[in-house]
Amino acid sequence: MKTPLLILLAGVAASACTPRFNTSADTLSVEKMHPIAVDRTVYDVVITPAPADFALSAGDAAQVDALASAFRARGVGPITITAPQGSLNDRAAVRVVADIRDRLHADGLPWSTIRGASYRADAKSDEAPIYISFATYVATSAPCGAWSRDESLTFANLNPANFGCSAQANLAAMVENPADLLGPRGVDPADLGRRETVLEGYREGEITSTQRDSQTIAGTNDVFGE
Repeated sequence: MKTPLLILLAGVAASACTPRFNTSADTLSVEKMHPIAVDRTVYDVVITPAPADFALSAGDAAQVDALASAFRARGVGPITITAPQGSLNDRAAVRVVADIRDRLHADGLPWSTIRGASYRADAKSDEAPIYISFATYVATSAPCGAWSRDESLTFANLNPANFGCSAQANLAAMVENPADLLGPRGVDPADLGRRETVLEGYREGEITSTQRDSQTIAGTNDVFGE
């Protein structure tokens, strides 16, 4: 009668020494354990023209230039310039809006990305602002510092709760355009004109490689000590 009991005890002891298999919830990737949230937000600049203004001031022009630079880096959709209507400075706003459009275009933005809108302003106000805005994305990571599990004594083959959290936080803080975390960017169209020029030269038996001038050869020799 003792033999079955001994076999049972031996089986329990052996199972206690056997490491358990990780479940799918225990083997999540760092991206799933500490996901980066990418949310849509608005980048905007507020400019308040005086009734006698005909153009942007130097400070306002600098703000417009900074907005254009931010739009080229991470803008989504069009830039919208919203001007007041019915206020004491609405005529000045029309003149300043024209200057804003010209400056954005001079900063390298195509006319197709610049849109106009208006809003009903206070008829007695001479400080109704102009709003310049565009949509963009911001990346945020989950907070780190989860110490709910004692990592000083553990026999499970599992990553700590904080594993990879700082790397994800750094990525969210450093990425230039958070929209890149949502998917790859589109590919620009090929330069068909240059392609045809090279192919035509190839068909005619011409050399299509880049020619090396004396300065390039001299610089290469300097690097390799020739």
